[in-house]
Amino acid sequence: MRSWLARRVVVVLAVVTMFAVGGSVVLAAIPSGGGVIHACYGKATGAMRVIDYPRVHCASSERLLSWTQVGPKAPPLSSIGIKTVGMIDSTFDENPDPANAILSVWVETGSASTACLATLNEALHAPAVDQLYCSSRTVTFPDTTVHRGLYLHMMLAAELPVGMGYWVNVYQEGAKFYGQPRTCDLPGCN
Repeated sequence: MRSWLARRVVVVLAVVTMFAVGGSVVLAAIPSGGGVIHACYGKATGAMRVIDYPRVHCASSERLLSWTQVGPKAPPLSSIGIKTVGMIDSTFDENPDPANAILSVWVETGSASTACLATLNEALHAPAVDQLYCSSRTVTFPDTTVHRGLYLHMMLAAELPVGMGYWVNVYQEGAKFYGQPRTCDLPGCN
């Protein structure tokens, strides 16, 4: 009987200890409920330690630093004037040399600004791009209407096989819209 009572006391103590430890873990809120992380920065040493603020405070030789666990959400690319253009494939190749490819693409934007930017987004099993640049182009359509946009020029290390291609992120200052990519065979394009 004594052995049975001793076991029961041990079990009760273990459960109480488990709840006490579990409760203290629940009380420690790093990051805080609002996703803020607090730390103390040693002014002299540069050492930093994360704390459970406001339960724990920094020493007088330390400075309190706070930051959010998740930063602000970036705006969608379209809201800041960046557009993904693609797929740019072998139909845009203007180089007859089978050793490499030169892709020339025109995208109507309604802007004549010379300020533009192009970066590679994704490639579909395509060879490496040696050079990528963009510039402003004003072209004349067959009906003699004038259109403004940007010109993308991509030089590849090898020929671009059919069915393979690229998507490019483009930005042109003052762009009113981004049209579909077209071959750069219009007057004023090259």
